[in-house]
Amino acid sequence: MKIEFHCTACEATYEVRIAAILRDATKVNCPECDEHPDESTLETFREHLEGLCETMSELNDNMRFTLEIDSEHLPGPFGHDEDGGEIEANEDE
Repeated sequence: MKIEFHCTACEATYEVRIAAILRDATKVNCPECDEHPDESTLETFREHLEGLCETMSELNDNMRFTLEIDSEHLPGPFGHDEDGGEIEANEDE
């Protein structure tokens, strides 16, 4: 499993295996320009990704599913329009 990243500093697009991120969150650093979030944010991302994987593993006995998340279209209080306003959550997405 991989996550695709798009660097907002240099516009590079790259993929990183989830297993690599779980071992070392700095793997999300842009390979072209080395742009990256601060260490605290990276570690929080790694911890939550690990929690998501654990939960998915627990659900695996009862169901299988595919998850697609686009950071430009986050639901509710996490999503913002170009003016910084909150995007209304779409229950179908």
